[in-house]
Amino acid sequence: MLALASLLILSSCGQTAGVKTAGAQQATGEIIASSETAVAQTESGKVGGFLQDGIYIYKGIPYAKAERFMPPQPADKWEGVRSSRMFGPTCPQAVRMGWGADEHAFAFHWDDGYPGEDCLRVNIWTPGLNDGKKRPVMVWLHGGGYAAGSGQELPSYDGFNLAKKGDAVVVTLNHRLNVLGFLDLSAYGDKYAKSGNAGLLDLVAALQWVNKNIAAFGGDAQNVTIFGQSGGGGKVSTLLATPSAKGLYHKAIVQSGSMLRTMDAKYSRRIGAAVMDELGLKASQIDELQKMPYERLLAAGEKAVAKVKAEVEKEDGISTFIFGWAPTVDGDVLPAQPFDPQAPAQSKDVPVMIGTTLHEFTMSTYVPAFRTITKEKAVEFLKQRYGDRTDDFLAAFEFHGIDARLTDQPDGVAHAFLRRDLITAKRHVADHQRPLATSCHAARIDDHLVQGDGEGGVVSQHHVGGRVADQNAVNARLVYQSCRRVVVGREHGYLVAVALHLYECLDGNFFLFCCEISHFY
Repeated sequence: MLALASLLILSSCGQTAGVKTAGAQQATGEIIASSETAVAQTESGKVGGFLQDGIYIYKGIPYAKAERFMPPQPADKWEGVRSSRMFGPTCPQAVRMGWGADEHAFAFHWDDGYPGEDCLRVNIWTPGLNDGKKRPVMVWLHGGGYAAGSGQELPSYDGFNLAKKGDAVVVTLNHRLNVLGFLDLSAYGDKYAKSGNAGLLDLVAALQWVNKNIAAFGGDAQNVTIFGQSGGGGKVSTLLATPSAKGLYHKAIVQSGSMLRTMDAKYSRRIGAAVMDELGLKASQIDELQKMPYERLLAAGEKAVAKVKAEVEKEDGISTFIFGWAPTVDGDVLPAQPFDPQAPAQSKDVPVMIGTTLHEFTMSTYVPAFRTITKEKAVEFLKQRYGDRTDDFLAAFEFHGIDARLTDQPDGVAHAFLRRDLITAKRHVADHQRPLATSCHAARIDDHLVQGDGEGGVVSQHHVGGRVADQNAVNARLVYQSCRRVVVGREHGYLVAVALHLYECLDGNFFLFCCEISHFY
């Protein structure tokens, strides 16, 4: 349950017609699946998908294989045409808590699929095969942190609309998570040296597969955008700092998930040792983990994470947003923290778009009473947190021009996302002097980014009172028309920009992404 002490915000996204993606298409037409239709050649062999409303769809294509805790290897080859019309296994994970609440399950309409450790699969939506076109490729990285989720878990992860409207090739994928993807056993010998980053190496393997095979699906391997929200945004942030991923993507979009820091090896190794203790195993018995039932391994892993986190918070006085199942800075796969203390040098030439969702972790999602709360009651709650600054807080949201009904209350997690997104934006632009498109939703950010129309800050024709408006389907064109240069934020001493030429990002398709973003999520 979200904390009642967290702040209340306007519920505006659902009231903005431009963001609701009017006219969004749905896959409702005839489906054609045969031994001759939608057959594509990959390095491992031919795959057979299906054609629906002009979009070729492929699901569950193996992009790699891996033994437990080991780095991924190329997928096995096959003879004939491999049927690839249904989603493959999802990474085993804890039972989703949301299933315990009927209303939440109905609203989110999750598809958790079927679990299996042979889960390294990609799904593809494309408007054309072998037609001579080089379409922009968008690789979606799912949310759920590094512990849960899949490339199919929400209906909005379906790539049909984005492929149809944007003439783009959309890719989603599954990779190893939680104890299978991020249990650091590197202290137990070279065999397990990369175990703490196995799930991250899966993402690299998927991008390598895209690089080698996407041309067969009408995509341009030299125009790949990685994008994700929440945990998926964290994965994008981390890939920007992963040397083995360099050159496999060319643009990046982080939505509510900027990751400044991840696990330090001294902590991740400690968790690995704690797992061994929980299971009563000696170092000489390390290989027993490879054949242990997943449920027992996960239970020991969760206990170890909780134990070590409590010890570290007491000993070192640290408080971290991500602790446990996440990539680890091992000096090899991940040489340094992604965006702390500076942006990764390897991504200095990568255009990045960073945004924060409007409704992430809003209280009305979990507390029905807040859906009909009066403004007066909402203000009472605001005063508990902001005291004499409540009026400033109200003004920061009411300037948007939405009605004055305060209904949603995001918890501290949502504001941690916003803070990290802003810091990531600052460091990417300041360290690399790269253009950056930013979209900070439902928040007054002039304490962080200087707003103006000259050399005093962010350039935009669509700003009011020193605050950045939502970058939705309405003002995306204004950003496109007016935000053409990087300017210096004098007050804070770093470069800030919303100067990325949106149409350049996806060769004419990025504006369509802006319009369809809420539908795709």
